[in-house]
Amino acid sequence: MRHSLHSHSGGHAAEHNDPRFKPQVVGVYLGLLAVLIAVYAAVSNTERNLMTQAMVSQSRATSKEVAASVKFRLVLSELSQAASIPKEQRNKELVGHNLTLYKDYLAERDVAHELSEAMNPSIENHFEATEQYELAQLFAEIAIAIGSFSLLLRSRYAWYVSIVFLILSVTYFAYSKNHLTSARYLIVQKISNLEKKFSEVRNNHEHHEGDSLILKMVAPEGNF
Repeated sequence: MRHSLHSHSGGHAAEHNDPRFKPQVVGVYLGLLAVLIAVYAAVSNTERNLMTQAMVSQSRATSKEVAASVKFRLVLSELSQAASIPKEQRNKELVGHNLTLYKDYLAERDVAHELSEAMNPSIENHFEATEQYELAQLFAEIAIAIGSFSLLLRSRYAWYVSIVFLILSVTYFAYSKNHLTSARYLIVQKISNLEKKFSEVRNNHEHHEGDSLILKMVAPEGNF
């Protein structure tokens, strides 16, 4: 009976002390997993910050659209008043200037609106990246948890399961990064082109001396 119990206990000891299990290797493996999780956390945090920056940029573009829209409406109101005056009594210089401002502010409003809309895919891209990188981090955290149990129980089978989760984590991260980066290039290119276009519209407006001419008309002697 004692011999049987001794044999049974010895079997459990042999099961939990697999001679092919290498604690030192698993220890290094867990250390590398911890570094990987830290990298995932840093990348996710960067994506979250980029999403916030994109939201701020969208807010600025919306503000530009609103400002241009207000100025556009004011000029349109001036043109409406001019239309109610007989042709021979109209101030042709003022009407011509208002028509120029009408075109400038209309273009400025439309481009600012395009720029604001173009920020949506950028925000969505960074939000999706944050979620997917956090999921990859979750897989790595599961891997390190199972790896810790494998070290505690000295079970190489648990370690193999941990490695499966590690492979899943790295594969998902690599696929997500490749997919999101390729989509992001087109988004960034479009935003860059619209920002350049908006600058050109503003420079064109300044070339027409739009704002300065309004001040000259209001206060010809420069007393404002």
